[in-house]
Amino acid sequence: MIDFTTKLIKKFKDAGFFPDTMFTCLLVLDSLENGNLDVLDALDDASTSKRMLLLYFDLIRRGLIESAPDNLLALYKITEKGTQFLNSLNEEDVPETTEDWIEDWIELWPKGVTSGGKLVRSDAKGCLKKLKTFIKEYKYDKSLIFEATKKYVESFEPTGYAYMKAATNFIHKRGEGSELAAWCEKVLNTETEEVYSSIDNGLI
Repeated sequence: MIDFTTKLIKKFKDAGFFPDTMFTCLLVLDSLENGNLDVLDALDDASTSKRMLLLYFDLIRRGLIESAPDNLLALYKITEKGTQFLNSLNEEDVPETTEDWIEDWIELWPKGVTSGGKLVRSDAKGCLKKLKTFIKEYKYDKSLIFEATKKYVESFEPTGYAYMKAATNFIHKRGEGSELAAWCEKVLNTETEEVYSSIDNGLI
């Protein structure tokens, strides 16, 4: 049983959920975990609500649910990660911090590559401080930051990473702002367009 406490709200916020949808997300995860499909049908108007489809897509992006093409009763199913997240809500655990994943983020950048005479893989210490400030300002979660960074790096791969920003300047550069924020928005907008395209084409 989930206890609705301030600690629960903090866990959702730390995971990057917004206040207006976090409890709907919780209801979706709990219903899929326990097979309460009638609750979901009532909630999403039998899978016809566009707002709910966007929420489902966000949960898929986070890796908490996935499509269930072989299931005749439900369009989605909870993933192992989703079950673990659900189970963790009442646990006394320490939230993951930027320090926990900064090294993994640095690994996304090509090693030994220079741009403008500067290594694009910046040092972790310099990036950590900027990322903390970035997260505090923009409220984007780890998964979106990683996805945006991967897309940015991949976009320069065909040209051998020419004119690519160094990791630290990608997060923020004085006088230019945050390229990371722009790519986070680009990823979010692309995902939203894909959802509406799928809806219009009758794919979901």
